[in-house]
Amino acid sequence: MKKGDILWIDLGNPPGGSGREQAGTRPGIAISQGDFNAKNPMLTIIPLTSSMNARRFPYSVMIKRSKKNGLPKDSIAMVFQIRSVDKRRVNQTLGHLEDIYLAQIEEALANMLSLKLAS
Repeated sequence: MKKGDILWIDLGNPPGGSGREQAGTRPGIAISQGDFNAKNPMLTIIPLTSSMNARRFPYSVMIKRSKKNGLPKDSIAMVFQIRSVDKRRVNQTLGHLEDIYLAQIEEALANMLSLKLAS
C-alpha cells in the first residue's frame, strides 16, 4: 500500500455504537508514506463519503470518480477524520488518487494541523 491508494476499508463501529466517527465499510485514502507503510502494521487513512452534505465541513475535499481512482461515486475526503487503522481492515485496493486531489488533501491537512508544507 502506498500513499494515495484508494482502499476499501472496514472501519467497524464507533465505541458505544454511536457518534460522529465514520464507520462501516467504505473507501479511504492511504495518506501515510510508503516506507512507514512497509514497516508498520498500521496505516494512516482519510475516510471518504459519497454524501455531498459532508462538503459543509471544513477540511473536506471533493473527489470526482474516475477510472484511475476506482471510486464508484463522487466522494468527499473527510480530512478532519484522519485516523490510523490496522492493515487487516483493508479489503482491497480500488485505484490511486490523482495528484491534484492529493495536493488538495495535503494542503487541507497542513492547514488543519498548522503545518508548513515544503516548497
